[in-house]
Amino acid sequence: MKTTINKKELIEFDACKSGFDLFVKTHGDATVKLSQCLGSNSLDDVFWLLSELEQRSLLAPEQIKDLRLFAADCAESVLHIFEGAHPGDNRPRLAIQASRDFANGLIDNAASSAARSAACYAAWSAARSAASYAASYAAISAAISADSSKQKSTLKDLFIAWEQQT
Repeated sequence: MKTTINKKELIEFDACKSGFDLFVKTHGDATVKLSQCLGSNSLDDVFWLLSELEQRSLLAPEQIKDLRLFAADCAESVLHIFEGAHPGDNRPRLAIQASRDFANGLIDNAASSAARSAACYAAWSAARSAASYAASYAAISAAISADSSKQKSTLKDLFIAWEQQT
């Protein structure tokens, strides 16, 4: 179970300069816990790192499951914006549920992909008009921004739980 990161690994992963500089300014050459990265770097930096760790097969299956469920929770937190603009279109809600079901082993990859495709098509359909897209994008950005401290706290709790298992 991967629960730490260091400067050398970030170099190997080709981290962006700004995120790397923040990490090094705070942690130097030390190997630090993932939970500590949330104190020095942005959520975007940490999400990038988690993506890199998953792509490089450095996360345990239970970590990947936890992250899929976390992502579903994040998506659900802004779902009301889409549903307010497109009442009756349940494709994004169904995709979120499919993500949870996939993480919990209740459906296979094909069913999860089909639900994801339907949600992407729903989002694309909703964004066809530039004015609608701009308003929706602004509302979603505002909701994500307002919810980021909650997401950061939830992610930190998740990282600490992982760290306690090692």
